[in-house]
Amino acid sequence: GRKRTFLACVTWFSVLMVLCAAAPGPEFFAVVRFLAGIGLGGVMPLAAAFTTEFAPRDRAAVAYVIMQSGYPVGGVAASLLAKWIIPEFSWHWMYLIAALPLITVLPAAWRWLPESAEEQSVAASREERRDAARAGLRAIFAPGIRTTTVMFWVMSFCSLLFVYGANTWLPTLMQDDGRGFSSSLNFLLCFNLGAIVGGIAAGWAADRWGSKIVVTASFLVGALAVLAFSGADGTALLLVLAAVAGYGAVATQTLINGWVTRSYPAQARTTGVGWSLGIGRIGGIVGPSVTGWIVSATSGGTAAFLLFAAVGVVGALVAGVVRHAAR
Repeated sequence: GRKRTFLACVTWFSVLMVLCAAAPGPEFFAVVRFLAGIGLGGVMPLAAAFTTEFAPRDRAAVAYVIMQSGYPVGGVAASLLAKWIIPEFSWHWMYLIAALPLITVLPAAWRWLPESAEEQSVAASREERRDAARAGLRAIFAPGIRTTTVMFWVMSFCSLLFVYGANTWLPTLMQDDGRGFSSSLNFLLCFNLGAIVGGIAAGWAADRWGSKIVVTASFLVGALAVLAFSGADGTALLLVLAAVAGYGAVATQTLINGWVTRSYPAQARTTGVGWSLGIGRIGGIVGPSVTGWIVSATSGGTAAFLLFAAVGVVGALVAGVVRHAAR
């Protein structure tokens, strides 16, 4: 069931965040961080399915974006806390803070998160649940939808490459440009603030004009922002561009998740968005690594920004040719 799996995933990654903070060396840290990612990866599609089920039909996109805005809100909080905690204490404390869902989320979800009515109607017994899970996998590869499923994967790959590449490297690139640690975190702060404000506006727009148009435009906006970033000068302008790039990266992925979730029948929603995010995480892995290689090879950040812009254009092209409309 969705609720029990959600609770288990929150517990899993929160406990492993504590182990990350206590890691005696990089090898143990890498293993535990990988395992923590499995739990966090399970939370995302489950939250998507819950929100899509319980949101008002005519406000599904904006409701989803508001829920998903927790991601950039966490990014803002992490930036602000890191500016104080890391210089004064150590990075270990950031991982201890990341374990707070054990206190802030788990009890509330246990008490108030409802069981999925869709699941109850689709699968009452354990055997029926297994059948429903297999049916969900068949649904996302059914004739007439399988091409769209692959296109969703490509969009998520492009978006998460952009998100993780920029989130990982933006502070470093700004420091290499001669800006201090605190100043470089300001760019990450604006990146996530842009994702919050722009994402909510884009969710409203998607409800009005459809996800396809808004996702395509959002990819292009992000591409133009990082393209301008590579040649811009002046802190104020760079901060504005960072906010626009944050919208084009993080908010675009949020819109994609909502689009994916609404494009499948009830029994396939978690499966559909889970596969989309899972394939997209490959982009999240590739993004920081490729960006690091490019920065090292070119001794600068311009080529990295060009990479993000190119990925945004590819994402826009794929979103623009999707024919399947949300159900």
